Amino acid sequence: MWPFKKKNLVKEKEVFNYGAFSDLKEDKEVVISEPMTIAKQRLEGGAKDVGSDRGIKAYNSHKVKIQNQWINPLQSINSGFGNSQYSYYNFQTVNYYECYSLAQDPLFNKIFNILSKTPFANGGEVQCDLSEEQKDALDKEVLKHRIDDLFVNALRSCYVSGGCLVYLDFGEEEDLTEPLDLNRTDMRKFKGFIHIDPINLVAVDVNTTNPAQKNYMRPSMWYVVGLGNVHASRFLYFADNLPELIMRPMTLYFGMPLTLLIKQDVANSNLASQGLANLMNRCRYLYLKTEGENFYSDAAENFRLRLEAMSGVQDNFGIYPIKSTEDMFQLTTSLTGMDKNAEFFYQIIASKTDITISILLGKGAEGLSGTLQGERKNFYDRMRAEQEMVKPNLLKALGIIYGSITDGKFYKFNDYVFNPLEQSDEKEKAENMRSYMEVAKGLIEAGVSNEDVLNWLKQFRDFNLQNVEIDSDADGLLDYEMQEEQEPVEKV
Repeated sequence: MWPFKKKNLVKEKEVFNYGAFSDLKEDKEVVISEPMTIAKQRLEGGAKDVGSDRGIKAYNSHKVKIQNQWINPLQSINSGFGNSQYSYYNFQTVNYYECYSLAQDPLFNKIFNILSKTPFANGGEVQCDLSEEQKDALDKEVLKHRIDDLFVNALRSCYVSGGCLVYLDFGEEEDLTEPLDLNRTDMRKFKGFIHIDPINLVAVDVNTTNPAQKNYMRPSMWYVVGLGNVHASRFLYFADNLPELIMRPMTLYFGMPLTLLIKQDVANSNLASQGLANLMNRCRYLYLKTEGENFYSDAAENFRLRLEAMSGVQDNFGIYPIKSTEDMFQLTTSLTGMDKNAEFFYQIIASKTDITISILLGKGAEGLSGTLQGERKNFYDRMRAEQEMVKPNLLKALGIIYGSITDGKFYKFNDYVFNPLEQSDEKEKAENMRSYMEVAKGLIEAGVSNEDVLNWLKQFRDFNLQNVEIDSDADGLLDYEMQEEQEPVEKV
């Protein structure tokens, strides 16, 4: 017998820990906070920027306040954690770094260019009681400040990052934490407009408790990198696709970026187009009929080399000889209908952005009834809605500019009328003008004065009747011509 008794080692049963791979734990809480920006990182990291001392105090006070007032409101959407993943999805802060990265995609870039440039493509005219010289002076100042480019870039930021701010620069001597009253400020101090993206901002004072006030969930104070704390009245605020009030903190109190809303659709369209290109190379197969001895012994290595050589010259200029005892044939799979599958993903993007498929793809109408009038009408209706959204900021900018070149007072313009987005060709203009002239003739026969009818026709800019005036002697000339036709003069 052995002096030592061998112990029976019992191997412990290995249990796979599935919970280690799951983030949905019952003790996990959703932390209410705004998205990460450069301004937020610099404040929390202790960077010595302009106004950082006051900025970090206001930011810490705001952070404590919002955490005390918003006690995980979205965590209780699905009680019992039966579908807790939806709670985490509902509160997902915007990643601005991802937004700017996605905006570099060619398809995204085309979408943003269409949506931001189309509303200002044909210009417009401000409605006011100014002389022609005063309007010319205003137009020169508008070109100097590049207002068109400013608003195109601001509208583009609404799609890329959900919105932006345009800083009204009245000089460094101003206390930026004080509200800006345009009616009391000398507009001649105005220096220009500065576009500021959300990545360089962080909210430091927001009303999150009193929904009866106008500034509810709208920051009254921002911290801007390089400026410090700045009152909200010193900015032109741009935002589109605003989420519900309870979701505002995750978008830095701007709108939900279009880049995040359709990024999966753009990815699917890119994947479908690339997959279709790869499929076209895989739907042709070459079959080489050969003897069985080529699959064993030393001949297999030579046969493999022949196949590699054939695959390297498979194009319209490649020739490879085979023996008379060998047969080779080709099978090609039809790709009919694949173009519709790839186009389907673009149609989804077009439906979500209100861009017609013809404009998005540069594709004309198909079929006898393919006029696309209904689609274009919906698209231009969307663009007119964007024009109305930016019009208040545009009128404010024009009022500041006009006051800076006159007496220094802020000028309140009545309205700004954008030129029609629909452009008619010469044939359509002639047909439209003929139809309106018949209506004008009927109005004159009904007793409407010639001057009122002409003013009505001048509203249609395509007719170019702005400089047309009524001749007071036209009636007498008409009577004279009719009398001359009735009583011809005898020739001597």
